[in-house]
Amino acid sequence: MAEELRNEYTPDHAAHPGETLREVLAALQMTQADLARRMGRSTKHVNELVHGQSDVTPQIANELEYVLRVPAGFWLRLQANYLEVRERNVTRLGSPEYERWLKRFPYTEMVKLGWVKPRADREGRVRELLQFFGVASLKAWHANYSMSDAQYRKSARTSQHRERVAAWLRQGVIQAAEIRCSPYDERLFKEALREARSLTAEPSICAVESRLRPLCASAGVAVVVVPPLRGTRVFGATRWLAPTKALIQLSTLYKRSDTLWFTFFHEAAHVLLHRKTETYVDFKEDFGSPDELAEQEANRFAENALVERGAYERFVRRGVFTEHAIRSFAQQVGVAPGIVVGRLQHDGYVARNRFTNLLQRYDG
Repeated sequence: MAEELRNEYTPDHAAHPGETLREVLAALQMTQADLARRMGRSTKHVNELVHGQSDVTPQIANELEYVLRVPAGFWLRLQANYLEVRERNVTRLGSPEYERWLKRFPYTEMVKLGWVKPRADREGRVRELLQFFGVASLKAWHANYSMSDAQYRKSARTSQHRERVAAWLRQGVIQAAEIRCSPYDERLFKEALREARSLTAEPSICAVESRLRPLCASAGVAVVVVPPLRGTRVFGATRWLAPTKALIQLSTLYKRSDTLWFTFFHEAAHVLLHRKTETYVDFKEDFGSPDELAEQEANRFAENALVERGAYERFVRRGVFTEHAIRSFAQQVGVAPGIVVGRLQHDGYVARNRFTNLLQRYDG
């Protein structure tokens, strides 16, 4: 049935109701001034209606039915058909507005990732993007994807790629829709986070996903990993898809285990600590010295969730940063050695070029 609907004929022209109105007036030998007087409207208004400069509203349709004895539904159907075809043609003809919008997306990259289908013509690409975002028009896209409610640092670099970030976020929602989750349960989610620490030694992103996804889904949180589009510098995002289903979206911007796991627990903090009405989008800059209180809280939560603060402070006070000491401490706190190395490097206790053999990199 869906295939049949896609193959239905869709006309590329529909006359404004004003053209039909002009024909009806001619058949009745009625002037525009006569019609205006009978409708109780100005001649200017009727003239605009006849020339397609004014739309047929339900009230106008009823007035036309009373005066011309042509059903109101007839006029409203003409108006609806006209608006539908006009919107379709705006996309097909490639208005400058749509053309500018299309250019802000890396369409070829999105095709390679399997997010949209390859299309050679501009109209086809616009249609693919509208379908990808699940909206009917550019106006609807701006209404739904303006990111005005997103909590993220509006640096010059990230603000240049809002459309790319919107596409990345949308792909996360699409993937999350395939994950069946139990209703959100805070207690179960906290238990899942404690268990997740044992997964930091998993050898690949695929292995991480295969074990982390069902663990969190049982607590009402969908976890997806989505490759970032070039230039976005996005690490992760959190939002509530429904009152009982949260989404944690991770990127593979840096395929290091310490980065991925810090991001995961950072996003988990947004689920546990912050408002459900917000969308939290976190970029590389947010993990350095964030300005927002929510991001500071999320950073502290992630640090403590991976390596308990008291144990970490005792370890660094000893000041013995050898490979053996790092491995022993990691085993003691129950995380992979690379998690400890990443924390030590970030805090400046060891140089970035030290213990790189302990930093686990994911190859896919």
